[in-house]
Amino acid sequence: MRLLHIDDLRTNDVRKSESGFPFGRKCTTHGVPLPGPTMTTPIGELPRTELSRALVYVTGITCGVLAAIATEILLRRTGIEIADTWRSIASAQALQMRSVSVFWFMAGSAFVASAVVAAALSRLPLPWHRLRVLRWLGGAVLVLGLAEVGHIASATGGHGGGAHAAMSLAALGVAALVALFAAYFATRA
Repeated sequence: MRLLHIDDLRTNDVRKSESGFPFGRKCTTHGVPLPGPTMTTPIGELPRTELSRALVYVTGITCGVLAAIATEILLRRTGIEIADTWRSIASAQALQMRSVSVFWFMAGSAFVASAVVAAALSRLPLPWHRLRVLRWLGGAVLVLGLAEVGHIASATGGHGGGAHAAMSLAALGVAALVALFAAYFATRA
């Protein structure tokens, strides 16, 4: 019985095989098609993923409500309180435009933010590889803006108690409904 030396395997099998694998197994199919599914899309293109309509609506509503909260915080810094609306409703005086304007600003910001987000999500299918730089810049601006709003919220003192909480929840409920309508109209084709 003769033992094989590694040099014998290399010289014989490398010349015989097209793959250069030294142990006699060949990695090529010699023109025979491989069994199983093959890749039909080119490597440069990734398949597009459509988002479900419910996910677009939920994302739009969330962004609209967050924009309404940021608007309320920014208006509170300027001295316009949402609790003043409750005092105007409870008293015999007519509603002041200043106190009701908080509702309109919150609803308007919710509408705009929701419409922009829902339109972008419904019209631009994933993946967004071409918009990578724009996404990073937008994300950085969004984080810096939210950090500034959080800083403003901690620095401003406002009315406490049930009137402020009730009016804020009512305004956020209205903002959520307005954001839903905006997302619906923005995704209509």
